[in-house]
Amino acid sequence: MHWAHNDCAAAHERSLKSIPSFLSQALTSGVSPNQLNAGVKEAAKIGYVSPQELTSTLATSFGNLVNEALADKFLPAEEEHRILELWNGLGLSDRDFDQYRLKLTKAAILRDLSEGRVPNRIQIDGLLQPFNLGNNESLLFKNARYYEPKTRTRYVGGSSGVSIRVVKGVSFRVGNYRGERIQNTEMTDAGSGLLAITNINLYFAGGAASLRVKLKKIASVDLYTDGIRIWRDVQNAKPQVFLVDDPQFAAALISFASKL
Repeated sequence: MHWAHNDCAAAHERSLKSIPSFLSQALTSGVSPNQLNAGVKEAAKIGYVSPQELTSTLATSFGNLVNEALADKFLPAEEEHRILELWNGLGLSDRDFDQYRLKLTKAAILRDLSEGRVPNRIQIDGLLQPFNLGNNESLLFKNARYYEPKTRTRYVGGSSGVSIRVVKGVSFRVGNYRGERIQNTEMTDAGSGLLAITNINLYFAGGAASLRVKLKKIASVDLYTDGIRIWRDVQNAKPQVFLVDDPQFAAALISFASKL
């Protein structure tokens, strides 16, 4: 009995390892979704993988597959269609797919822009009423926290001087001076709000700040792990920082859209 139990456990482990491999190979092979589905179910049967465990394994494997395909933030249309075809063929739920849908939509937006097309893949809703979008503007991105530079001035080494009494009720002060003037520029939090990067402008509305910047007037974009910093192509430009959940995507949007 102990030998038989070990055999079952080994078969179970082999099946759990083979299922992700089937899925990865199917992305670039000519296997049909029905053939993939049949192969996956057969592997699950041989390895005593329960339906719940199979669904969980497929969902996790699919997530890894999508992340690998999007490693460079660019996804050819053929791969996007193939991913959708395989997901539907495996009978996985739309709800489970939602976490990958946004990633695929972002990749498709960048693909459209790189090919010179204005994307129309995100629904514009009532939340965008703060922005007076033009008829030819298409929303690409939203939600951010905005930081702007503020210059603070202080004086170091000043003195209040000495008060000298001349007559009763009359005195004057000598030796008073404000000291050395020192200015420091720091990024201050201007509040969270709605960021919209369209095919023409960058908009922000939230807190005490509201702005619009033409993409073609953005001289450069600096990328950080948690946000982007833009520099306008104007004299005495000051940096503007936006914290976003996907800074690589935001920077790529600005770069591609500004060339349309």
